[in-house]
Amino acid sequence: MNQTSIGGTKKKVADALAMTGLIIIFIAYMFPFIMVVINSLKQKRDIIKSPFSWLFTIKGLSFDNFVKAFNQMNFLNAFKNSLIVTASATILVTLLAAMLAYYYFKKTI
Repeated sequence: MNQTSIGGTKKKVADALAMTGLIIIFIAYMFPFIMVVINSLKQKRDIIKSPFSWLFTIKGLSFDNFVKAFNQMNFLNAFKNSLIVTASATILVTLLAAMLAYYYFKKTI
């Protein structure tokens, strides 16, 4: 019997078990996110009546929740603040990394 075929079979089984475990963990992590997306497209009465029902079991989709959230949380102001912080941090990190790289390059030559 060939030694590589025995090791190959064990590796395939181990890889299959690892992949199965990863798929189970992925489903466990993604289920709440998927339920939030599904419930965000339902009307309030449908969420209260059956929060775990899928989209095709309810009477109609509603995008009113997105409009209400957009208006109530002042989304444009929050987006502007996030954009300012992100742009500032990116520029600062790029500038400091470039200066440090120049110093390190000059020191090693």
